[in-house]
Amino acid sequence: MSAPSQRSTVSFAVQGAKVGRDGTFDHTTYDWYKIPVPRIAAGPAQNQQTMPLELGGTITPRGAFKAGYFSGGEIDLIPRLENSIGWMLLAAMGSASSVTGVNADGVAASGVNTHIFAFDPSDQSSLPYCAIRRTIPAEEVANDLGESLFDMKINLLRFTVPNAGKIAMRMQMLGRDYSHENDFSDWAYANATFEDHTTTPEAGYGAFYINQEEWPIFGLTLDIGNGLTTPAMETVVGDPRPDDFICLTRAATLRLVLKWDDSELYQQVLNGSASGENWSWTPFEHLTSANGYALDGRFQAAELIGATNTPHEVRVRANRVLWSMAEPPELVAGGLVQVTFVGTIMQPDTGNYLEVVVMNAETGYVLP
Repeated sequence: MSAPSQRSTVSFAVQGAKVGRDGTFDHTTYDWYKIPVPRIAAGPAQNQQTMPLELGGTITPRGAFKAGYFSGGEIDLIPRLENSIGWMLLAAMGSASSVTGVNADGVAASGVNTHIFAFDPSDQSSLPYCAIRRTIPAEEVANDLGESLFDMKINLLRFTVPNAGKIAMRMQMLGRDYSHENDFSDWAYANATFEDHTTTPEAGYGAFYINQEEWPIFGLTLDIGNGLTTPAMETVVGDPRPDDFICLTRAATLRLVLKWDDSELYQQVLNGSASGENWSWTPFEHLTSANGYALDGRFQAAELIGATNTPHEVRVRANRVLWSMAEPPELVAGGLVQVTFVGTIMQPDTGNYLEVVVMNAETGYVLP
């Protein structure tokens, strides 16, 4: 007998607070947003071990025990810019601010709202809790299982931009707990239908600027990493679950493949200037200036926002980027010259560390 994965429904919610050790998970208190996903590999995880070897003749395991459990995993998705991505960005970044009637360039645009997701400037380690819910199909619908993972925090958000096609996103999460429901007929959703595919951003419908110059790239990945405490660090006596997860470190890096035009950037990274011939001690970085951001990637979707002439759009902006080479240029017979660079977002003297900006018709994103 076989069961089709396609019948599953996955949804996401931001929690206003941790359920915690003494709380009760009530799924009806959250706004759940259905999200179409190509893949979800998330669920409960338990620490089950065999007994250690003991003297007494046998050299085979005598028994086993469970030391605890938690939840976690990852989700791959093609992000929709209509609404739900904002809740995921709020959970991954920590704070959100919104401006109504203005586009991401600060120009008045009736019906267009701009949302800026960034680290909370008053507490960079602050991350809200979130929850994932999915149905796991069985051969017969009556035997489907409902599974909820809660008290979760996002430890990685990855954007992948190909040279052509849809931008993809991956979320990795750690959670304190889970629950199973054999009857989930009361599951409800804040969005009655899935958001339309026409609000998914395109790699070819946008631009990627470094130091206000558009770079010709074959593709890039942006990793926003939240260094969370681990289940082993957080488990306390008297509870099989981790007590909490907090963010100890944060960093964002991008890896891109540059179509080689000339050796200018190559020499800058190694030698400190576009015409430098000898190695330089000084790391090479770009800073935001009056002319624009040090990094500004912008990608649009086909669908316009309401009755406006403005498309749904996502942007990534940073004020200080340090550049290094992943490897020297590799020359292959019959191929193009290209080189892979790594950009590390650095803490600027002023402004946000990193901003992910979404333009849509939603009023705003506020923690429940």
